[in-house]
This record gives sequence, structure tokens and C-alpha cells, in this order.
Amino acid sequence: MFESIEIILAAGLGAILAVFYFGGLWWTLRGLSASQRPLAIYFASLTTRMVIALLVFAGFAVYGVWQTFVACLLGFLITRIALLRFLGREPSVATAVQTTEQTSVQTSVQRSGP
Repeated sequence: MFESIEIILAAGLGAILAVFYFGGLWWTLRGLSASQRPLAIYFASLTTRMVIALLVFAGFAVYGVWQTFVACLLGFLITRIALLRFLGREPSVATAVQTTEQTSVQTSVQRSGP
């Protein structure tokens, strides 16, 4: 009974960790365009999110019960999949740049046409 409660709590903590990690990523990417130091903000956010996630996972790994570690990891991964499925994916910056370049090439071809 106690082991099943530990596994459920570990999966829940993994889910909370995923919301923190990917919510922080989303928040960081939203704020980069208005920032004067986007690279510094990106790396500070990445380091913070990564250290916290690794500390949580390492805590479960050191705890000694592999089932709780796996439950935490599965909670993290399932929440990531759920967030992507329910919130959807927004176009990436690379896709936006490609679309802008294609539009500008098409515009210049139309202007220089016959």
C-alpha cells in the first residue's frame, strides 16, 4: 500500500516538474523577442530548468527505489506528450523565417516580372 502511494506521488511530481520545465521554456521563448539580452536569458532559463529537473531525477535515483524514479520519469514524459497534444505546436522560428524568405522572394519575382 505504501509503495503504491510513493509511486503515485512520484508520477505526480514528475508531472509537476514537466509543467514547470516546459512552462518555463514557453515563458522564456515568449520573452526573448522583447529582451535586450536574449542569449543570456535563454541560457539562464535553460540552466535553471535543467538543474532543477536533474536534481529531482537524481533525488529519485539516489533514493534507491527504481520504481519511483521510473514513475517520476513517466509522469514527466506523459505530461510532455499531453501538453503538446492539447496545446499544439506553434510554428518554430525557423519555419517563420523560411516563410518570410519565400514571401520576399515571390514578391521580388513578381516585381521584376515582365
